[in-house]
Amino acid sequence: MRAAELASELQLQLPEWSEEWLTRGSYGLAVFAALWILCGLTTFWIRRAYKLQRVESASSPGLEKPAFLKADHEARQAAIERGDAYDEARVAAAEAAAAPEAASGGEDGVQPRLICWLSGLARTGSVVASVVNIAVGIGAAAVLYSTSGPESPALGECWDVLLDRYWAGLAASLFLIVFEIMRWTMKLGSART
Repeated sequence: MRAAELASELQLQLPEWSEEWLTRGSYGLAVFAALWILCGLTTFWIRRAYKLQRVESASSPGLEKPAFLKADHEARQAAIERGDAYDEARVAAAEAAAAPEAASGGEDGVQPRLICWLSGLARTGSVVASVVNIAVGIGAAAVLYSTSGPESPALGECWDVLLDRYWAGLAASLFLIVFEIMRWTMKLGSART
């Protein structure tokens, strides 16, 4: 039996507060998820444009390990002198480039740190909106189950009524929560190795 037919037969109505919260939560989840995807794509395009890769994916098999116990003091002193000369040339070039930039008003383009910050904010917002959506769904089903009257339906029937109306938002919320848990455990696992 379809959930809508069951709801009309048993006179099951979701609480008003849950309908409002689930609708707003679904819209909030969609906004945060879209921002997260947009920031992720922008970060990918920036990395690709500069031919950058994540630190976790870098590897160096077959390279020699440096011998830290054998110090070549003459080569070290020569390297320090080359570094000092490079720093002096770099400071002079930066000062020369800073004058026109200050007159023009600053750098053009979007800052990569801002994009990473927005991406983290959007990911956090998506997870929070997902958790709120799932919690409100559970609460609405529990309230519907407890206030249904003398012909008390099963809790599964209450879930059917809820999922019939808000299946997309609840499915997206569950997907994002599972995805974030998997991402977190993989990141935790790669940090241990």
